[in-house]
Amino acid sequence: MKTYSAGLFLSVSFFGSNALAQVPAAVSSGATEVASEGKEKAVVPEGEIADATELALQGGGLLAGGNARSFALTASTKFLLRRGKHEFNANAALNYAESVPPRDPTASPEAPRADSGTTVENYQGRLRYDYFFDTRVSGFMAVSARRDRFQGLDLRMGFDPGVSVYAIRDAEMKVWGELGYNLQLDLFNAQAQAARATLVPAPEPLDSRTDHNIRAFIGYQHRLDDRLSLDLGVEGFKSVLSSTAYRFNLGAQLTTQLFERFSFAVGAISLYNNDPGVPGVEKLDVQSSLSFVYTLL
Repeated sequence: MKTYSAGLFLSVSFFGSNALAQVPAAVSSGATEVASEGKEKAVVPEGEIADATELALQGGGLLAGGNARSFALTASTKFLLRRGKHEFNANAALNYAESVPPRDPTASPEAPRADSGTTVENYQGRLRYDYFFDTRVSGFMAVSARRDRFQGLDLRMGFDPGVSVYAIRDAEMKVWGELGYNLQLDLFNAQAQAARATLVPAPEPLDSRTDHNIRAFIGYQHRLDDRLSLDLGVEGFKSVLSSTAYRFNLGAQLTTQLFERFSFAVGAISLYNNDPGVPGVEKLDVQSSLSFVYTLL
């Protein structure tokens, strides 16, 4: 299902450092994709990466009444622990929204409004461990989970071992690429199973699908000056079992510091799945967000 969302979010953050590939998201974000790498806390020479412990908590929402009635909520957490050659990231996010259809202009003014309906509902989480062989090369293992009502998913599990190579890795700029394997397990909800049963030939089993993919990611983070930073990421998955099954995730976030502890961020993410596996599910989701961030640490 294609989703376009935009809101102004007020958030409280322990701001952390996480790759865009790691929860999307989102933009989130929307994106909430369990997504966006934060800024280094201290300026260190290139090749010297400081130990860090960082925790981020963020939440926001949008409420509208009157002729247009809607409610939206977004929340996320980010945790980073770096000690020498070891780095651990944990991320979680949720996005939820409801809206009421507009009143029928031909109906009586006393007629009750229609009930609200859910328009966005997804939950995501990701854990990742990196071991750095040197300052520019790491091996990693990541585990992710996503539940998305409108993609027909009770659960999408991903297991992602791979290798990261940094062209640049210092306090001001990071440019890196990742290559690895992805095991994808999809568990479909009841509505999706009913839709899958209409396919000819109907897939077996109807309630799940397993795929093996090659995963690639390119990330760019630039601290443009003391107040402005830019994060970009492109992630791709290509099935080795099906010629038509592939996915792309594109994320971007621009953050500017307003004053000492307050920042303003603009983010967007696009999720494209060429083979959702469920009839009626659109291939492209687009989400966006505007947010205020208060940095405690």
